[in-house]
Amino acid sequence: MEFTLKQINLFTLKSHFLFDNAEKSDLVKVVDQICGLNAQTARAPYISLWSRIKNFKKDQLKKALYKDKTLVKTWLMRGTVHIVSARDFPVYQKALRNSLVGGWERFLKKKEMVLAPREKKKLFQKTLDILSRKSLTIKELLPEIKGVLKGYSEDEEKIFLGRALRALSYLGIICHGEPTGSWYHFKENRFTAVCNQLKGFDIDKLDEKEAKAKLLLKYLHSYGPASAKDFSYWTGFKANESKQIFEEVKDKLVEIKIKDAFCSLWMLKKDLSSLENINTRKKPPTSFLPEFDSLIMGHKDKSRIMDDKHRGKVFLPLAGVAPVFLLNGKIKGSWNFKMSDRKIKLSLFEKTGTGDKSKIEKESKRLKQFIESD
Repeated sequence: MEFTLKQINLFTLKSHFLFDNAEKSDLVKVVDQICGLNAQTARAPYISLWSRIKNFKKDQLKKALYKDKTLVKTWLMRGTVHIVSARDFPVYQKALRNSLVGGWERFLKKKEMVLAPREKKKLFQKTLDILSRKSLTIKELLPEIKGVLKGYSEDEEKIFLGRALRALSYLGIICHGEPTGSWYHFKENRFTAVCNQLKGFDIDKLDEKEAKAKLLLKYLHSYGPASAKDFSYWTGFKANESKQIFEEVKDKLVEIKIKDAFCSLWMLKKDLSSLENINTRKKPPTSFLPEFDSLIMGHKDKSRIMDDKHRGKVFLPLAGVAPVFLLNGKIKGSWNFKMSDRKIKLSLFEKTGTGDKSKIEKESKRLKQFIESD
């Protein structure tokens, strides 16, 4: 079956609630549908939700994370911090654990200063014992682990503790707790045991192969049509591993082609009719997205959301990703806001008509109001 790039673009926006926004009560549904919020910066998940949910308020996310505990924040896809639904956290964790742990161990092998296995085990156990009782920052944890490691300076202990927290998170044993600082700029992250966030959680009940298949099906429901390369890009899996997972679920997928392109993409059979019925006459609203937004990080091939000539303005040096705005469904510029300036600065990637400029400025004012609101 063949579709246009415009149909793919609109279908993806619709899947991400950027065509029609979700209701205020659907926060967890939105997080679940888009396969998690990227939370590499403090403000990013709040602005991602603001762009997708009608009348979204900042305290909704805090409540879902730390009071209702319907969401979990930790290192997941590509070893970066994400917020996912508590219900599906076991799927993400089991599917990604070996990839995350393997990558972390390869990273540590390049380091000169490492702990002996016995020391590492003691540090891991002590850290977990403490975090099973309370949620703490690294600074708060350091006095609590005094005496566990012998012959190291405080700076060295801090390095080893940071590594332990990362490793325990990759193993699905701990996760992020409520940070210190404001919603816009955290001071320090806290950490807590997963058992404090999820009652009755047992990752070993889920088979790894089954978890990977479920993760791919979730991904394709949100980001499909997509390729195995896209899935590798999003998860951090190796190419051969992604291809194998696709083979495992091929009976649930349908292959499609994009007009005037040479690649084939895959999507869920059950979603095909939604793509076929997408309304190409209706223009999507102008949307402002934060740095590392899920939509931006969902595919290796960005052609559905941006022209390749703009790639260098979105994907920045040192692995940075710019906050952007969408006009008529495509990335047409970037934005920034500093609390000290109290002003949103816009950077258009190409000439834009007066009517479109008005749409961008109107939405930027709405974003400013959200950022500055209580």
